[in-house]
Amino acid sequence: MTDARDSACAIVLGLGLHGGGVGVARHLHARGRHVRVLDRRDAATLAPSLAALADIPLDLRLGEHRNEDLEGCDLLVPNPAIPVEHPLLVEARRRGIAVRGEIDLLIEALPQRCIAITGTNGKSTTTTWIAFLLERCGVGVRVGGNLGISLLDDVAGVRPDDWLVLEVSSFQLEALRPTRPWPDVAVWTNLSPDHLDRHGDMAGYARAKDGILRFQAPHQRAILNGADPVLRSAERPGLGQRVWIGAAPDSAPRWREDEQGRLLRRDESGREELIARRSDLPLRGAFQGTNALMALAAVEAVGVDPRRAAAHLSAFPGVAHRLRPLGERGGRFWIDNGVSTTPTSTISALEDAAARPLYWIGGGKTKHLPLEELARAAASRCTEVLAFGAAAEELAQAVEAAGGTARRCADLPAAMAIAARETPRGACVLFSPAFASFDAYPHFRVRAEHFLRLLEELCPSGAGS
Repeated sequence: MTDARDSACAIVLGLGLHGGGVGVARHLHARGRHVRVLDRRDAATLAPSLAALADIPLDLRLGEHRNEDLEGCDLLVPNPAIPVEHPLLVEARRRGIAVRGEIDLLIEALPQRCIAITGTNGKSTTTTWIAFLLERCGVGVRVGGNLGISLLDDVAGVRPDDWLVLEVSSFQLEALRPTRPWPDVAVWTNLSPDHLDRHGDMAGYARAKDGILRFQAPHQRAILNGADPVLRSAERPGLGQRVWIGAAPDSAPRWREDEQGRLLRRDESGREELIARRSDLPLRGAFQGTNALMALAAVEAVGVDPRRAAAHLSAFPGVAHRLRPLGERGGRFWIDNGVSTTPTSTISALEDAAARPLYWIGGGKTKHLPLEELARAAASRCTEVLAFGAAAEELAQAVEAAGGTARRCADLPAAMAIAARETPRGACVLFSPAFASFDAYPHFRVRAEHFLRLLEELCPSGAGS
């Protein structure tokens, strides 16, 4: 039976195209709510999401946002991409309408224990690595959050003893207001410039990310990258027990990687124990040692022996579009790092690329982030940069100012055609956008999949070199 509160109207503001809004709408309907969808996009654009909701009644109000659409509703669930100062959210709060995020609803609906992971870089890899290790060790796991998987769509399918493993973004954390201490285990990988168009500056970005720590109780754990000065700062809130990775502000870290690439764990007596070696990890990139340490620290917090979990590190298949070698195609060696939407993650990819003539395909929609360090890395490592999309001119100018060579390309297909036909045989081509996808694609995954289709069209697999 639903109570009077559940039977009232609830608004989904921004249905979206990647599952989150669909999951929210289905969850609200299952709770007995009348569901009203507000979205500036038209029905044709939203067709995939609307098709997924064809079996439930919806009050659709598309094309614009109007204050009168708030009438008769007592709950509004915004898409995370909608900023907290959006006029409709301001008006909703003025009227006393509860504004809650998807993660808030998830916390209310699922009392299961939770590991939440955030960070500018590495959060998707760390999230999936944690889930993989727990599953290999016999722990029930459900993965969701910012990975495009809405657990709200299957609340009944989550078992009481499952652990929730959630990737959470700054957008999701910014307005978080959980009704209980949360999460049981927080993992914060790092913080570098990103989303400054939304948060204003690094201080605002850090405050948004603080949501992963702010609501913890003393019995809960916070696993932090101690090598990051922002994370080490005493300004970080929360009562959770700190577990430091790599460095610690006032003592030796619990977990670290030494100069020989050994992954070490320090016990309560101060003795360090070899748990694994970075050379055993299946993923490219020097930073993967830190990701592995964070994953091991998280499974230890769950109660799993980290030595047992470490035996499964090498079997981890990795994350799609994250420094994936694609082999030789058309006489060139290709690397897919399509997950990159920040300069920092692309710098790491450039540093890891093969020691051969390197051509980097980067671009997209600007986030107004500093490009000097990225441009210097590109100028020193790349034979040529193929800059595409709305930010092509901005990126090309930065690379040239750093002494590098860049070519402006109208879009990704144009850049791919040059890479496949005009670069020398034996070269390495790195696809690592470093910018947002929204100039031409609704999501970075859509852009990354387009890259793979273009590669298959230009250099078919099995066609030889």
